[in-house]
Amino acid sequence: MKSNKSEWNIHDLKRYLLEDLVRFCKVNFASLRYLGIGDFLLQHGKEYLYRPLPKGIKKMPRGRCFYNAWMLAVRKKWHYVEGMAFNVVPLHHAWCVDPELPNVAIDPTWDGSWDGQRLYIGTAFDLILAGKVLLRGSLGV
Repeated sequence: MKSNKSEWNIHDLKRYLLEDLVRFCKVNFASLRYLGIGDFLLQHGKEYLYRPLPKGIKKMPRGRCFYNAWMLAVRKKWHYVEGMAFNVVPLHHAWCVDPELPNVAIDPTWDGSWDGQRLYIGTAFDLILAGKVLLRGSLGV
C-alpha cells in the first residue's frame, strides 16, 4: 500500500477493502452472506468517478452523508448509492448518481476543498428502503 495516500487509485482502494476483509475473516462468520462491507463491495460494487457538484446543487452539511445523499436523490429522482469513498481515508459514505451520468458520483457532502484524488466504489439502493432505514436512525443501509 502506498504511504502517500494522495497517490491512491481505485486498485489501492480495492486492495484496502480486501485487506479489511482478510482481517475480518480471522473470526469464523460462516453463517453470514457477506463478511463485511468490503466483501459486499468487492462482489457487487461499481466504481464511480468524482466530479464537482453540478450547477444548482449546493453542498450539504458534513457528517450527514447518508441523509444528504438520500434527500438529494429523492428531490432530483437520482439513484442513492452507498459504499466506500476515499477522500483522505477510506470511509463508509453515500452519494448520488444521475441516471444520465451513470459513472459519476454526485457527492453533496464533501465540498471542493480537497484537491486530492477522490475514489468511490458502491452500489445503488432503493430509495424507499434507504429512507426507511435512515428514518429509523441507522447510518446507512
